[in-house]
Amino acid sequence: MPRHRAGRPAGAPLLGVLGVVAVAGLVALGGCSDDESYSGAGAAATSTPGTGSTGLTGVYRAEIDPQRMIEAGVSADAATQNSGVITLTLTGSTLRVSGLPGPGGDCTGTYTASDHRLAIALDNIHCSGDGQMTFTLTDGALQLSDFTPADDVLDRVFWTGQPWQRTA
Repeated sequence: MPRHRAGRPAGAPLLGVLGVVAVAGLVALGGCSDDESYSGAGAAATSTPGTGSTGLTGVYRAEIDPQRMIEAGVSADAATQNSGVITLTLTGSTLRVSGLPGPGGDCTGTYTASDHRLAIALDNIHCSGDGQMTFTLTDGALQLSDFTPADDVLDRVFWTGQPWQRTA
């Protein structure tokens, strides 16, 4: 979720969620199951604006380890600003990331899901790192992998370095 945007105040969290080309009118894709073991495979390719019916709707928490980020090549300062117990809320086609240390507040944006790919686009000036990932949802654990752009180490480790446990 992290990376500096132009004009980002010093000390604000670097947030980057999932390198999607911003497309006007992002929509959630329909045809997915609410089954807890849903992996995203076989989702319908038809879009249903605003439904978020991917089976991903919910509140998830993850403990982001700053040491894991540092070991992957992220600066200690950036790792500190983008770690801790983080909450990801997916509702309809919108998302909110909360719990980041430091100024800047929550990060918000939109998401789409199709088949087993999740794409996010953040809209807060303090947040950056839009991208795409593969997802699986098994027994309430959302596991993200294959983050693109692959050279965005901070975002890759932030999103894929641990499972996100569904809490609601």
